[in-house]
Amino acid sequence: MKARKIVLRLMVAALLASFVLLPESGAQTPKPEPMSMEDVIGLLKGKVAPERVEELVRENRINFAITSETESALRNAGATDGLLRTLRELAPKPVAVASPPPTLPQLQLSTTPLLTLRGHQSSVSSVAWSPDGKWLATGSSDKTAKVWDAATGMELLTLNGHKEGVTSVAWSPDGKRLATASRDKTAKVWDAASGKELLTLRGHKEFVESVAWSPDGSRLATASRDKTARVWDGVGGQWLLTLRGHKSGVTCVAWSQDGKRLATGSGDDTAKVWDAASGKELQTMPGHRWYVQTVVWSPDGKLLATASMDETAKVWDAASGKELLTLRGHKGSVYSVAWSPDGKWLATASFDNTAKVWDAASGHELLTLRGPDKAVDSVAWSPGGKRLATAGDDHTAKIW
Repeated sequence: MKARKIVLRLMVAALLASFVLLPESGAQTPKPEPMSMEDVIGLLKGKVAPERVEELVRENRINFAITSETESALRNAGATDGLLRTLRELAPKPVAVASPPPTLPQLQLSTTPLLTLRGHQSSVSSVAWSPDGKWLATGSSDKTAKVWDAATGMELLTLNGHKEGVTSVAWSPDGKRLATASRDKTAKVWDAASGKELLTLRGHKEFVESVAWSPDGSRLATASRDKTARVWDGVGGQWLLTLRGHKSGVTCVAWSQDGKRLATGSGDDTAKVWDAASGKELQTMPGHRWYVQTVVWSPDGKLLATASMDETAKVWDAASGKELLTLRGHKGSVYSVAWSPDGKWLATASFDNTAKVWDAASGHELLTLRGPDKAVDSVAWSPGGKRLATAGDDHTAKIW
């Protein structure tokens, strides 16, 4: 009896929908009311053939979603696979709710440079802020590194000594020394005030692509195209440890905040995490499709970010090696990535002539900084997180 009443109601609704009212009346043609799950189950339990139920469903539509629970109830009532396929096809689709556009709370970056640092004679491959934020260091393919006043843009020092291009610059934690890496297969340590050369680290068999100080300033790490990274005594320059495991040149190296781990990136498309005392490999992070150019630790030491020539940057869980986010938006190789000091944002530099700022939690792109039509090779946040420095193929560094 219940099934007959449902069929009758649906037939009456269909009949009303078939009437065409006169245009001058202004009335709208009534539409059949969608069927509820109770309607469908009532028909099936009333011994109405599933094929007839399917016809009624197509004529009247439905107003419920197909979930594991509703599917189970329908099967128990006698729904066939064919009817269930039709119900899934006609089930209302969830409406996506647009999320509000991301913002940059407490961060105000100018989209035009505040300062442009000119003086290098070739591409500027690396830029780094001093720990107090007063100075910038740059390294260039012109075989020099330079120190600049970050407030005025005035050039303070030029460090001459490398025989090939300088690939990387890094300040010691106390700001008194600078380390540089070079294609001449060496790294050097300099007095940051006078520019005097203090140490030369020799041992790599190919270009040295990256150099980094341990958090306490006692050790240095270098990365080389000879497929290794090395750890050195930061005072005497003695070679302490070699990290072996990458299948191609090692392009970058970074210390964790506690000094217990090192991260490296390589032309073998992976990043790795190592025990800094023993050299034991702890994690391998595959996922990029081309060279990993930069690797950096988040300020809390829980995450890693990588930049790659596959036009993406990625965020990883440092303990498990799990990939958490992929930042997509650049239209060229991503050469550099940097965390803001509070860990809220990431900045990237790319061959597509731009730098970008991203929300580090969601991966939303927040801001694009555009300079001359030249690749941007390096990006660095100021210690306070209020300014950004970039360096690139236009022979300059910029402060934003």
